[in-house]
Amino acid sequence: MAQIAFVTGIARSGTNLIGRMLAQHQDFAFAMDPFLPVFKWFRSSVVDQVRRSGSEAVPEPVPPSAPIDDYYFHGERQRLMEAISGADFRIPFDVANWPLLQKDLEGRAIHESADLVPYLSELKAPTYASIWQAGMNLVAKHRGKGSPLWVGVKELWCVEFIPHLVKAFPSAKAVVIVRDPRAVVASMLKMGEDDVTQQAQILSYVRHWRKLAAFLLMFLAMPAMADRLFVVRYEDLVKEPENKAQELCMFFGVGYDPAMLDMAGFYDPSRKAVWQGNSSFKTSIAEVDADLANRWETYLPELSIRLIDFLAGADMRLFGYEPRTGGIPGSEADIPLEAFVGSYGAQASWRSDSGDLVLDMGLEIARRSLLASPTRPNEELIKRCFLFTQVYDNLKKTLGVQVGTPVTKRDTTAKNMPFPLRLHP
Repeated sequence: MAQIAFVTGIARSGTNLIGRMLAQHQDFAFAMDPFLPVFKWFRSSVVDQVRRSGSEAVPEPVPPSAPIDDYYFHGERQRLMEAISGADFRIPFDVANWPLLQKDLEGRAIHESADLVPYLSELKAPTYASIWQAGMNLVAKHRGKGSPLWVGVKELWCVEFIPHLVKAFPSAKAVVIVRDPRAVVASMLKMGEDDVTQQAQILSYVRHWRKLAAFLLMFLAMPAMADRLFVVRYEDLVKEPENKAQELCMFFGVGYDPAMLDMAGFYDPSRKAVWQGNSSFKTSIAEVDADLANRWETYLPELSIRLIDFLAGADMRLFGYEPRTGGIPGSEADIPLEAFVGSYGAQASWRSDSGDLVLDMGLEIARRSLLASPTRPNEELIKRCFLFTQVYDNLKKTLGVQVGTPVTKRDTTAKNMPFPLRLHP
């Protein structure tokens, strides 16, 4: 049986490119964005289990239609994250809900994996892990070239579910791609100019970027993730595509296949045509284009750059992205109020903020102030603002501010660390 591969990241970060590179490899069967609802239904089932146990940790049910959360600032969100993290992907699925899950799967898969839609009924199974395995079998059957060694999918926003896949499937491996959040936002804003359904809010996007960074920091310090997780920066992928493709192949234990970089041959089974690329700035791409990596520098307004630097400047440095406008906690004069207010009220097709401008601004100012303060707050406040205490400690040390709690150290020269993530002992 083929081993399971999983690619994730946030939208507009290069997940399509790396997913399609793997899809072209002779030893892979791969699909784009077909099974996100499985994770969302799993999350809802976890919450239902917690509530049935009598615990008030998550007082309200979470419907499968709810967006994946960023988990910041609210105690209930933090407890939701902890409940999901502690759950097992092998928990039962109520098959009475199968018609609803199948409908959600069809609505998701129709966009990038339409050729799989007629067969989604084959995923019906009694546990979430078995549903996922059935999905992998489906991809192998309809996307495989002979007998693939690896079968997988690319899904967005799902970084927190990587440990569930790794635990449920002992040979599974995951790839996460990270991109400069300013480039991500620029791509999102540009796409929104032509397609209003793609419009999103800067604050929500950046919070999800910070969440991705926080989870990666934690995963890369876990012994259980050694040799199971490959992290690559988009900028490095497009600058040295062949080197990164070879590293990917080494990670999966397969030989390098030049077809991974032959974009003229990137066939899209969903559209029955050659894939034209997924750039917001070009209608088609014939080859991996390094120039797209820095397009944000000339596209993004200075106020937007200041806002992103304010929201994630310290976090960006963990992945080698330097804030242009400082991005380092300091005086209130550094707070880009005009950009915050303007972007907060902009039209967006989805958002994960509180809906209260004053509250959200205050929360972000408080988070920034905690990084600047020499006083260590209590653990609950740290988790609400940074998700994990280890993330807070690393950010403080990146900024040169002393804290008392040591951070787990891991060898950053390992083969699955293709860039110098700044972990501090």
